[in-house]
Parts: sequence; C-alpha cells; structure tokens
Amino acid sequence: MPGNQEENFVLTSSVVPGIRNIAFLPNVEDIKNWDIIPDDWFAIDEQDPQLFEKEDLLNYNVNHMTSYKTKTVAPMPPPINFVPPDYALIIKNYLQESLSSGWITDTNLANILDDQLQQIHNALVSEDYTQAQSLLQQFINTVESSTSEQRTTEAYALLYYNAKYLYNSIIWEIPLSIELLPLQDEKSLNQYQELTAIVKRGNVPEPLMDVFV
Repeated sequence: MPGNQEENFVLTSSVVPGIRNIAFLPNVEDIKNWDIIPDDWFAIDEQDPQLFEKEDLLNYNVNHMTSYKTKTVAPMPPPINFVPPDYALIIKNYLQESLSSGWITDTNLANILDDQLQQIHNALVSEDYTQAQSLLQQFINTVESSTSEQRTTEAYALLYYNAKYLYNSIIWEIPLSIELLPLQDEKSLNQYQELTAIVKRGNVPEPLMDVFV
C-alpha cells in the first residue's frame, strides 16, 4: 500500500541494468474485506462512454486509486545491433533520467559526467577507440569516487555497469601494440640483452602476454 516500505529486495542478472516502469497493484479482495471503500468508487461516471458492471467498476477504481507507479532499475539486455556511439547516448540518457528522478542530487557531478559522456561519444563517432577507452576509464573513476550523498545506488548501477559494458565492448576494436623495455641500453659485442615485450591494447596491458626475448 502507498506509504508502506519494504526492504531487502535483491536482483541478480548477467545483463546490464536499465530503467523500467513498474506498478504495485493491491489485492482487490483484501481491499473489499477491509470495508473501507468510499461510496463514490461504486458510482458510474455518466460522462464516461464505457459502462461498467458494479463489480468491474469497483475493481477498476481499486486498481487505479490504490496502485503506485514509478521507475526502477532492472535488468535490460543491450541492443541487438550494438553501435558504440549510440550506446554512449543511452548512458547519457540514463544520466538525465537519474537527475530527473532524484537519483543524482549533485548537479555539479551530473555536469561533469555529462561532459565526459559527450567527449566519449565524440571519440566513438570518430572511431578513436583508444581515446574513448581512456575517457571511459575517467568516467568510471568519477562514478566510483562519487558518494552516496551525491547519488543513489540506482544512479551508480546505471552509470557504472553500462560504462563498463561499453568499455569492454570497444576494447576489441583497439589493435595490439608492443613496447620493448628497456628502450635503449649499451652492450658489448657478443653480450646478451634481455628485453621485455609488453603487449597492450590501447592503454591496458594484455594479461599473460608479456614475453622475454
């Protein structure tokens, strides 16, 4: 019922979170048994072209007068046709929804995140995935370092996990690079030189791919 509070709900999913509309509907029979139904809930609106039987009208009024509709964070599969710049705009929309829903209360934080997302979108449009990777990591760090006084867990989940999904999706667009260390050294003739080859994808070293030559 409106005004009551329930806690300790846990949702587990392998897909990223999104925003869904939900409605809490009461048990009509319980409402009837309480014997507190207002008389006007039985009255037929003569202006309404749809006619109700008495019982149907009561059920209709109970559901509409006592139901509660809101938005929440719930599992939502990513688009089938994944387009990185479009996904950045989806996260940008989640940011605006979080702000309007009161999930982000710090407008300064919202402005910083919005600016970062715009830079990410621009980099993805230009197919500069290495730059987008770096910008996404900055965005993720900003979300992680924000506090509960600035945003709720709903905003954190929407922004953090969707940004991580985008990050992991574009990393395969970045070609591998190899860096040899040390970059320079002097050795006499017939001496051996040990070099470390560090394999990176963008700014991130590839695990278990370091080799010695």
